[in-house]
Amino acid sequence: MSPLSHDLDDEQPVCISVIGGTLNVFPDPVPISIKEKHRAHWFLAGDGVIDSIKFASANGPFRGGHNIPKSKKHVLSDIVVNNDHLKTKRFKYTVVVTLPSGKQIPLDPHVEVMP
Repeated sequence: MSPLSHDLDDEQPVCISVIGGTLNVFPDPVPISIKEKHRAHWFLAGDGVIDSIKFASANGPFRGGHNIPKSKKHVLSDIVVNNDHLKTKRFKYTVVVTLPSGKQIPLDPHVEVMP
């Protein structure tokens, strides 16, 4: 296994779960600090796979694309480096989970950029 390119303390864990057929994301919004070089680390608690995490504008506030492993059980973002994102502050994104039955469930939570 290759070494991590960052410290685990820099990750902001984001739990994705399905309860009663409804997709939930916690926390919402996801707090991301530019100064602390936070990365969002979305993970799926339960059955299914994370099909996508998409922002309206390419990578949203993040510098680059997301790291999506083959298991599709978790997704790791890049860091936020552009201070202009502090003006917009909140970025809406869509997460889509596919259950073992094939049913897809979308949700539109937010990422909040902080200093």
